[in-house]
Amino acid sequence: DQIIGSISITFSSKYAIIGVYYVTEEYRHSGIGSKLFREALQLVENGQTVIFHSMSHLSKKCARFGFTFLSSQEWKFVTYVVSNPSSFPDLKVANKSTIVKYSDLSEVQHKALLEYDENVTHLSRDSWLKIWLGQDDFDLHIALDEVLIFQLKGSPNTSGNNGRAFSSNDNNT
Repeated sequence: DQIIGSISITFSSKYAIIGVYYVTEEYRHSGIGSKLFREALQLVENGQTVIFHSMSHLSKKCARFGFTFLSSQEWKFVTYVVSNPSSFPDLKVANKSTIVKYSDLSEVQHKALLEYDENVTHLSRDSWLKIWLGQDDFDLHIALDEVLIFQLKGSPNTSGNNGRAFSSNDNNT
């Protein structure tokens, strides 16, 4: 009973969103990923737009499932390489931001989070986001500058293994 792949799909009004998609390295190119996609897509209702959050190198492979690449996509996923991680604790002290656990957000902070998400995604998905982020097995911490959210980091528990999700936009708002 070894986990060799996973896929997540969630629904928000007229959208079906495929998110965490992974096949362990030794099973890649074996058809497992295609099977996962077919199973997930069977859950999509007629008329729903399917959004697939993926790394850009997967976009061409997804055409066989009917996906098209949107060059106008405004979402950006950024990775930063830290050359001197030992100085990170000093940065945390110098930074005036506050780290708050999702379950401890005030009403004003929660509203700021929903506004942040809509600004980044260009989707109004308040109801879905409240349910998704409020899951018992989802550990989310948010960096706040007063009530303005500038970075969102989550760690959903996927099949017993922790994953990490990052989202950002050009203005970090």
